[in-house]
Amino acid sequence: MVKRKRGTGFWGKLSLLLAVGQLLFSLYREVKDSRLRRKE
Repeated sequence: MVKRKRGTGFWGKLSLLLAVGQLLFSLYREVKDSRLRRKE
């Protein structure tokens, strides 16, 4: 049971990291686009 708890915790952290990464990536892209539009 201890091992199982560790596994779920690890996967939970991984999924959370992936979600945060995706959010940051989309945010970064949006900021880049807005900056390009302002220059033009």
